[in-house]
Amino acid sequence: MILAGIEFTCESVIIDIMSQKVIIIISAIFVGLLLVGALLMIIENKIYHSVAMKADEKVFIVNKGERSRDIAQQLVEQNLIASNFSFQFYLWQKGYTNYLQVGEYSLSPSMTIAQIAKKLRKGQIIESTITIPDGYNLGQIAKALNLEKDALVDYDMSTLKYDFLSNQDSLEGYLFPDTYNFQKNNLSVDTVVKTLLDNFDKKLSQPLRDEISLQGKTIQEIITLASIVQREAASVGEMPAIAGVFYNRLEIGMALQSDATVNYATGKSLRQATESDIKINSPHNTYKFKGLPPGPIASPGLDAIKAVVYSQKNNYFYFLHPNDGGPAVFSKTVEEHNKNRYIYLK
Repeated sequence: MILAGIEFTCESVIIDIMSQKVIIIISAIFVGLLLVGALLMIIENKIYHSVAMKADEKVFIVNKGERSRDIAQQLVEQNLIASNFSFQFYLWQKGYTNYLQVGEYSLSPSMTIAQIAKKLRKGQIIESTITIPDGYNLGQIAKALNLEKDALVDYDMSTLKYDFLSNQDSLEGYLFPDTYNFQKNNLSVDTVVKTLLDNFDKKLSQPLRDEISLQGKTIQEIITLASIVQREAASVGEMPAIAGVFYNRLEIGMALQSDATVNYATGKSLRQATESDIKINSPHNTYKFKGLPPGPIASPGLDAIKAVVYSQKNNYFYFLHPNDGGPAVFSKTVEEHNKNRYIYLK
């Protein structure tokens, strides 16, 4: 009995000790959970509360190859966020860690970590508004966008899959002139080409394409002539009539005699080509070679394209622009044209 009692007492002690351990473990877990919960609350508070209520925006740059922790540290140093750890935790939580976009951003201390992280993940970089005027050629477009001089002229077109570029060896004429928003300091040639070609594809609507096909013409022929009309016309209003003049010349096999095409060949921008210029041996010299030049000489705007597709039917074969800047003067015969030259160009 005594031995049994002793055995019972030992078992009770063991159970007691185990119970205490369980209580300690449970208590530790509970305290740990409380601490984790408190930590998460602190982190959540930092994630969804900004450093300042009101503050000016500042430029923040994410460079290629930078790690998320480096970006977080820079954000802290620029007083855009309060916690490096909270920023990285949020990136991990959302799966953004390896997907922050390179570029130049406009951020403010009044933005929360969540707002900043989302902006960097989506690549909402500072944009610049750039206008490409109607009639710009590839060199002028490149200059307007601060690209290398021949970046567009020498562009490899082998990967482009646009139907209107079939059998084309140059982008000239097809980079649509318009106003664009490009990401500042992150502008690649590929981005420019795709953006402008996509816009051309959109602006050359199906009704326009159907009409071109109905007339038995090709898109290249239309854009080539439209580029000439764009460079020759002084106003949108006279474009259809000038297109009509060029069509009349083409119909009878007369040379287009466009000064704009000669300028394209010489690289000049003269109002009237010189006697020596119109003798140069270039396929773009429409004084020397009849028919359309081998391709566009610039990017025509939609007005010029429509003027060529829906040209004015007239009996004119000549036109000129007076020295005083007045509207184009049209003539049916060379004699009438020479008379107008004497009157308006003296």
